[in-house]
Amino acid sequence: MLGEQVKLYSKFKFILFFSVFYLNSVSYVYADTTSTSSSPKYPKAFKNLPYYKNLSIPLKYHKKFGVYTANIQVDENNDLIDVIVDTGSPLLIILGNSAVCPKCKPYITKSTIPNDLDISLDLKQTVMDYGSEDDKIIQKKLKINFHKYDTPIQFDSHIITNGINTSNILGISPVSKELEGISYLKNILNILHLKEQFTFLLCGNKNNQLIIGSYQPQNEHKKPLTNVKRTSLSLDTFYTINLSGIEDHNGNPLVKYYPNNYAKAILDSGTGGLIVLPNNIYDFMIKYIRDYYKENNQSDRLTHEFWHNNYCVKSNFIINDEFPDIKLSFPDYYNKHNNITITLTPNKYITEGGCGKGFRRLSFAHHNNYKSNVKHKKFLKQGEPDFFILGTPIFEQYGITFNLENKPKVKFFNKYFPCQ
Repeated sequence: MLGEQVKLYSKFKFILFFSVFYLNSVSYVYADTTSTSSSPKYPKAFKNLPYYKNLSIPLKYHKKFGVYTANIQVDENNDLIDVIVDTGSPLLIILGNSAVCPKCKPYITKSTIPNDLDISLDLKQTVMDYGSEDDKIIQKKLKINFHKYDTPIQFDSHIITNGINTSNILGISPVSKELEGISYLKNILNILHLKEQFTFLLCGNKNNQLIIGSYQPQNEHKKPLTNVKRTSLSLDTFYTINLSGIEDHNGNPLVKYYPNNYAKAILDSGTGGLIVLPNNIYDFMIKYIRDYYKENNQSDRLTHEFWHNNYCVKSNFIINDEFPDIKLSFPDYYNKHNNITITLTPNKYITEGGCGKGFRRLSFAHHNNYKSNVKHKKFLKQGEPDFFILGTPIFEQYGITFNLENKPKVKFFNKYFPCQ
């Protein structure tokens, strides 16, 4: 899901802090807390908070949809609300309860605003500019309970009042200056004086994390990883990077854009279990993968639906060695005339995401069969038809750090030792 652009007609000032829980308990989780004599000054409500190097948010993987969720607590209610962590969305949006949104049908996330929360339907409703064009929201200050604090703190959020197949979203995408006041990411960075970066570390188990603030991946000797690959990051509507080309398992060019041009690639954690390709690239890639598969498999037991419709098949039908590695190249952050390469392996691009346990599917899709949202269509109209959406399979292949400071960049790193 590639974000929401909400039509807002007033400016909002508020402070936001996010309560984070372990998925199977009610204890809060904070990472790398240190005490310093020169701790930054916080707003009055946070004066007793220690200095934080970063904030670690546990994530839960949903195989059926291929997305990752975090938990929050709203008002004085002890129930946890699950929210999809989405780099393609800018806002925190929660589904209204049956009194607020009687026609709403929860899709991926199942939680709603607590029933005892007083929500006035007289508040101005605006249309969410993503997903279904009929989805409507209201803006309201919600109380969030904080670790070791008895008094909840209010902040502006958005509640869905009308929609079909809707989900709760914690959006952390880039935002315009008009929306900075209601951006969760901007507020948490400012309130805790964190370094302007965040990292996805998806370890394929219960230790999946979104780390907001400074993070340095380490090797087995507790030293910083050296083989980190960096490329420039554009902070426009989405987090986008330039794609130089695609190579086969031997490093031979399959698709080449550089030096004449680049293709745009959107890094979107809300696109669960999919990598969306331009239509002409999709056909070529499927042919390459299938030809390689046929050369290494005497019986083609995979159907047309698997190859072309993201059809799920039993996992024992898939033998990873019968499929090729695929390499994506990007301009080096330090020297754009050189390229860096990351490798996408079959155990990641043939994924359980979108299927569930015991089944896997080919993650490659094309724009014609991918449900584009309103903002996605606008991006197409801006003269960028040849673009890629790099969904969760990329996030599962590498640890990824989004550094938003100065000259923004993305860092891809091997997550083997950081996940130990």
